[in-house]
Amino acid sequence: MLVQSSAGDEKDDGSASQLTRRGRDLGPLELGFGIALAVALHVLVFPVETADVRDYLIPWLRHTDQVGLDYLRQPFTDYAPFYEHLYALLSLFPGDAVIRAKIFYICFEVAGAFLVTLVVPRDSRRRAFVAALLLPTVIHNAAATGQSDAIYTVFLLLSLLASMRRRPVFAMLAFSVALSIKFQSLLYLPFLALLFFRKRQPWWTFSLLPAGYVLFSIPMFLASRPIQDLINVYTNQAAKNGGLSSNAPNFWLLGNALPDTQIALLIGLPAAALTVLACVIWMSRKRLVDSKEGMLLAATTLMFLSTWIAPKMLDHFFYPAQILLLCLCFYNGRYLVVLGLAQLASLLSYVPFIMVSYDRFNPFFGETGYMQSHFGFGWGIFALAGAVPMTMVVVILLRWCANYRGEGEPQLS
Repeated sequence: MLVQSSAGDEKDDGSASQLTRRGRDLGPLELGFGIALAVALHVLVFPVETADVRDYLIPWLRHTDQVGLDYLRQPFTDYAPFYEHLYALLSLFPGDAVIRAKIFYICFEVAGAFLVTLVVPRDSRRRAFVAALLLPTVIHNAAATGQSDAIYTVFLLLSLLASMRRRPVFAMLAFSVALSIKFQSLLYLPFLALLFFRKRQPWWTFSLLPAGYVLFSIPMFLASRPIQDLINVYTNQAAKNGGLSSNAPNFWLLGNALPDTQIALLIGLPAAALTVLACVIWMSRKRLVDSKEGMLLAATTLMFLSTWIAPKMLDHFFYPAQILLLCLCFYNGRYLVVLGLAQLASLLSYVPFIMVSYDRFNPFFGETGYMQSHFGFGWGIFALAGAVPMTMVVVILLRWCANYRGEGEPQLS
């Protein structure tokens, strides 16, 4: 239940509603076993090395190993300034470049798991911590494929926590940092717009959006890097990302076969934005954000919807939405079924990314294989199959938003 502190902040006093009382939390031995299992599974997949790691991550890390602070002058990645600072930091540590990066990314997974414990009810915190480290999409992301989605997800979780505690300025600053790390953090913006419509996020706080990017760009600017190299990073990324979907589990995969994807993009992107905006306005007429569970349900639904409906998405863009959905499971067990569907969808969408690195010319699913020649889908057929359960996830979450009443859940007054 939420109580009011002397400073006027809502706090969780640890008591569980009927929705959250589903058994005791983990004991010390169970917690230790869960953490040990998570470590073992992460180490088990460490040897995986994808084409992205070979073609991009390794050369970038070797570059910073060689040039030192000269990295500030000329861009050597197609990523935001934050990542160039990160790779420079990693160059200070000894050892294999990929292992260094994966360990650093996993540190953010641990930080994210800790923040998850602050989002869920107090009587579920240890279970939530272990679950966040054992989630299949989490193990796949950093330890297996060297992806860094955990980093910006940490700041999205900080933003959510700040919103739950009525700290709109900090919520926007945390989101600004997330946006300066990865542009797909923008998929969280509809939730902040919902808070604005509910008078929980003042309009002027949106002026803080560029703050994080500007902060990380200052060292490059002072080192005389051309300003156009700094401001065009995200537009250049979008131009390089060909097709309407890069194995994201949504039906934009079917549009990749179109002779002119630009027309579909010009129609699809505004249509997706308007659909999400309509959903935000619809949600603003309800009382979703007046309780912790409702706020979390709204944030999760909008992130899944935005990633599912928009073109130009990648397979791992659902990562933060999966973390939010995991948090929901500790408010009500009914969300576990949806989490299972979401995990299945994402794992299916990861198959092409892994298999192209290890079995690119498979006679059946490879680039010149039977499926690609006859149906236009090789390994990507698995991502297309993942679009079915992901669509089910979005529909179910929207229905639950429509029917949400918040009975038994403490209100954020």
